[in-house]
Amino acid sequence: MKTIQLSQGKQTVVDDSLWEAVNAYKWFYSHGYARRNIGKHPNRTSQSMHRFVYEAVHGPVPKCMEIDHIDGCRTNNQLENLRIVTCRRNTHNRHYHRQRTTTSEYIGVSRSKRTREWRSVIRINGKQRHLVQATACAFHASDQASVPWDGCTAWNEFVAGCTSTGYRICVPP
Repeated sequence: MKTIQLSQGKQTVVDDSLWEAVNAYKWFYSHGYARRNIGKHPNRTSQSMHRFVYEAVHGPVPKCMEIDHIDGCRTNNQLENLRIVTCRRNTHNRHYHRQRTTTSEYIGVSRSKRTREWRSVIRINGKQRHLVQATACAFHASDQASVPWDGCTAWNEFVAGCTSTGYRICVPP
């Protein structure tokens, strides 16, 4: 494991075998990640170090996949700490590694900072549905959201289950 200096006095670590290839570029610190610029203005883009490291060994990442830091540390770019995951899994991990004050372990379930009430947001046929006012109902919604939805039938069954137990459901227009 070797260290590479970034901007803002930050550092990142990479495997010894990749240090030379990675250190050949100038990297900067941005939103917790090590990044480098590619090209010149106005066509400049940037590349993250974790993606560069992963692709150097495993080849291009498929379009529908992302590179995840297993330990949640964005500056640990060692190969054993990187894995390929779906966007949904990577989003779930983001909540898992954060300090949990307003989020739960379930995808789409969080606590309102204002009301301290648990809520769940799910998507059905591309429409966002906000479910509020109950811990049990919100957790049930999250569990159901992880299985394939059968359109309106599943939504109607869910609404029936929640409303029969006295929970309120808010559907934005």
